Amino acid sequence: MSEKPKTIDDSRFSEITRRVLEGRREEAAEDSGIDLETVGRLAEQPAEVASDLTASLVVAMEERDWLSYQMIEGHYVRPVIVLQANVRAVAAVSANGRPVFSEQVLAVVTVAGQGRFSDSTLQVLADLTPVWHPQVSERGAVRLLGEWEGWGEALDSFRELIQYETYDCAKSVLAPEAAVWARSNPSRFPVHEVTGERAD
Repeated sequence: MSEKPKTIDDSRFSEITRRVLEGRREEAAEDSGIDLETVGRLAEQPAEVASDLTASLVVAMEERDWLSYQMIEGHYVRPVIVLQANVRAVAAVSANGRPVFSEQVLAVVTVAGQGRFSDSTLQVLADLTPVWHPQVSERGAVRLLGEWEGWGEALDSFRELIQYETYDCAKSVLAPEAAVWARSNPSRFPVHEVTGERAD
């Protein structure tokens, strides 16, 4: 039985890349615990390393029963992946201030050349599944809160955010009106534990 290839941990990727670009491959390999040949691919064929990290993302998505996904282009090299988060979210707020719920959120993850997760990696498809949240803009940009290491923690952070388990009305605000509403309605959160209106 062959041993599963070791992939580069997302949290270390940037530092390893810097050392490789500075010509310090041996140091990068020793520090990461990855063989020198694999580290060398960082400089020579970065798309292949992105492929390894995409595989890590797929594993993280497969482990989460609340999440469905579809890879729509690029295969395992810098792909675009559509996520369907099967969780309750606030799609809008009615005239009387009550939340209008949706039961799923569609988003796109783009695995960039560096293979790391960042705020710019994830975007809600706001035209199809709008999200009313201080950290989600009207056009779907997302600003995750807190710190995370690896794809799994980033995906969990996204779920917690759209369910209002986490939100910030003072910092990192992308939707000021949603921040004002959230500040006035803390008893409505997290949204999977309260009632409201259903989005059509």
